[in-house]
Amino acid sequence: MVEDNKHNFLEQYKKGKIGEEIYKRLLNDKGLIIIESAEGYQPLYDIKYYNNNGKVIRTEVKTDYSITDNVAIEYKSRGRTSGIESTKADYFAVVNIYDNLIYIASTKSLRSYIKEYRSSISIRQNKQNNSDTWIYLIPKHEFHEVFLVIPYSPYGAGKEYLDCESAA
Repeated sequence: MVEDNKHNFLEQYKKGKIGEEIYKRLLNDKGLIIIESAEGYQPLYDIKYYNNNGKVIRTEVKTDYSITDNVAIEYKSRGRTSGIESTKADYFAVVNIYDNLIYIASTKSLRSYIKEYRSSISIRQNKQNNSDTWIYLIPKHEFHEVFLVIPYSPYGAGKEYLDCESAA
């Protein structure tokens, strides 16, 4: 890996961990037990935990620092499939730092949505992180209609809590 790319990856990795920590805080506040937080380059999921029924749930968590009217869904990075295209997670979550919202969908539902509406979904290269990352852009108002949107406080859990059983 070229030194610039390695530095860029480490910088993006650290930024991504912030969203994962926010998501884990919500899980903890709900009383859910976290089993594992994945580490390293392109893990198959980011967080594994038990839901209220004792079922193991895996979630892919992406952190978005942009101020836009869209939810960015990563699908390719550094020449390889990633994000929604490669995850083995049950759920896909995007933590938007500026909105203080978590956009969450079952991976299966999100993939179906993308497949059904691919012709009308914008595709862009994420130029913010200089990593050759490609994203689908789903308008936030559409995401609200189809998927679960959860507010969070950067200082602790908000009034609503994560309940992945209802996110399908």
